[in-house]
Amino acid sequence: MWSTSRRGKGHGGRRRDPRPERLEALALRWLLDQPGHSVALWGARRPDQLDAVSSIDGWHLDADAMATIDAIIAEHVTDPAGPELMAPAAREEGA
Repeated sequence: MWSTSRRGKGHGGRRRDPRPERLEALALRWLLDQPGHSVALWGARRPDQLDAVSSIDGWHLDADAMATIDAIIAEHVTDPAGPELMAPAAREEGA
């Protein structure tokens, strides 16, 4: 379900296990592996929430993994958040 494009460092030339250690890395890789996506932005509130960035290099999800994730999303995400979730709250006149 995972494909690598580089060898891990410090492992005697063996490939590192490309499976993500954090859900954020899997989500980020899934988004970037979507056709037409080359950038992913998210609102990190703490520095540790950026750790996923360094762990997405060197591997991609294959077609089976993408299909599995898409099936899970289709079954369980029945009311996805829209862009209004990220929009700032509307200000009242005179406020």
